[in-house]
Amino acid sequence: FGQSRVLALVGGRPSPSGFSESSVVLWDDESGRRLWELKLFSPILGLVTRRCFLAAVLENKVVLYRTAPDFSWVRLERSV
Repeated sequence: FGQSRVLALVGGRPSPSGFSESSVVLWDDESGRRLWELKLFSPILGLVTRRCFLAAVLENKVVLYRTAPDFSWVRLERSV
């Protein structure tokens, strides 16, 4: 997400972190805590992040989320 200290992590098999391959976790590296967890309905094949956007590529869809600059909220913008 630009030059922030927030990472977008996708789960996998097997996942010692406890989240599945259909989850995206926004992780604050500075504080060492989870900000958000987005649980999607199918495995995530790809993930793209930009300043205030996150796009998850699924088998039959692309899901676009918008985030607040301070990550206080995440909302669904569009599903194609």
